[in-house]
This record gives sequence, structure tokens and C-alpha cells, in this order.
Amino acid sequence: MVKVRLTKEQASVIWPGLDLIFQSYLIRSQTGRSSHIYPFGTYPLPYGYDTGSFSQEIMDRMRAFYDRLKPKARKGGRIQMDYIDLRVAILSVRVTVDFERERARKWRQCDDAAKRRLRVDRESIRRLEKKAQRVIKSLERKLKFANRRFLSRNSRYQYQSMSKQWSSHLRWIRFELAYSKPLPPITRGRKKWHQWLIDNLVALAEDVIRSEGYEIPDRGKLRHVMRLFAHYSRRFRSAAFAYYFDPRFVVKNPRNLNVRHTVLTFVEDHFELKEAQES
Repeated sequence: MVKVRLTKEQASVIWPGLDLIFQSYLIRSQTGRSSHIYPFGTYPLPYGYDTGSFSQEIMDRMRAFYDRLKPKARKGGRIQMDYIDLRVAILSVRVTVDFERERARKWRQCDDAAKRRLRVDRESIRRLEKKAQRVIKSLERKLKFANRRFLSRNSRYQYQSMSKQWSSHLRWIRFELAYSKPLPPITRGRKKWHQWLIDNLVALAEDVIRSEGYEIPDRGKLRHVMRLFAHYSRRFRSAAFAYYFDPRFVVKNPRNLNVRHTVLTFVEDHFELKEAQES
């Protein structure tokens, strides 16, 4: 154990990240999935990629450190920490910074005054990063001393074994409890998505035509017309009628009266619709 005096500034950077990790762990324990997990289904990792492994021993030690630090979270104070506690504290600082950056990305569309009020403007993030660097350097100095103390009382094999266990658990935390890195946008195959869009537009056109009491035109020709509808709606190239509805909005709102009227008007511009014969 090493005696550490945490200032108010150091505690304010360590505690948010540590609390976030444990809140995620509690949610995962109750539901089987944390709110900050890496999206493995959407962005699958390469085969054999090391995502770490859970260590109950280290998690129990983290929980004990969490309970000891909680009373000192606001004002700091003296606390005894071993080499695992110091590693957890350093991780917590980095998690705090990562999630403040994520918050800044979420609010990037706000005006400057709102960003300053929420402390997600560039200057606030820069100050937090500088503060975090100072805290990490201070904790790393303590960590070197704690490592030497552990090696003086235990074998190097024990130290290497525990360090390997911590590294694996650290990777597990980063993927399962505290993932915050920005991800690339989801891209679909354009041809497949376009076919899906046209299929839905054709189905909507048939429903509108049928509800108005007309016969359904030739499906191949109707499909061609709905391709034109998507084209004109997207590019606003129709000289005769301005189709302001985006095709995606049309597909998502098939019961909207304005949408249905727009689709029917476009079809009537390209077909002479015949009234359906009563059977």
C-alpha cells in the first residue's frame, strides 16, 4: 500500500470515470449488457481480435477502491492505494476525458454560448485534458513506487502474472463497460438499399391507387414511374410539380395525407387511371 493525498482537483477527474465504470458494471450485472458496450453486431471485429477477459479478483479490488474513494470524491483526502488501485485511478482519469469528448461530439451542433454553459466547448475540453495529464503524471510516479514495493515483497513471476491479468481485464472494461470512441457511419450496399426503397414506394402507390378506387397499372411501368418519383423528389427536377418529400420520409410516413396525395398526383401525371370494375 502507498499513502496518497488526493487534491480536490485530482478527485474531480478520477471519480466521474470510476463511477461511470461501476454504473455500467451494475447495469451489465442486472441486464447482461451495459450502456457503453462496443457494438459487436454492427461493427464486427476481425477473427481472433483480443477483447480481453473478465477477472473477478480485480473487479472485487476495484469495488473496494470505489467504496474507499466515494467519501473523498468531492474534496479529496488521504487514501491508501496499492498498485492495482493506482492503475484503476489512471484508467478512470482517461475514461473521464473520453466521455467528456463524447459529450462534446453530441452537442457539437449547439451554439457557442450553450457549449460554454455545458462545458463542452474546445477551451473546457482543453483545460480538462491538461488537468488529466497532470493527474496521470502524479499517479504514475506513485505507481512506480507501488510497483517497487510489490516486487520487494513478491516474486517477479507474481508481478508479471498480475500485470497480465490486469491488462486483459483492462481491455475487457474498455470493450464491455466504457467504450466511447467515435464509430464510422453505417453504410449499406447502395443497390440493395435502392431496391428496398423502390419496392416500398411501389407498394405505397398501389395502396393509394386501390384506396381511390382505380385499377392498378402494369407493375413494371408503375415501378419505372416510382423510380422517377424518387429521382425527382431527391433532386427537385420536376418542372411541372415540386415534390418536396424526401423518398425516405415518404416510405416512413405512408399514412400521411400529404404524402399520399403527392404520390397519387405523380401517378396521375404519368398514367390514365381507370376506375376499378366492381365484381
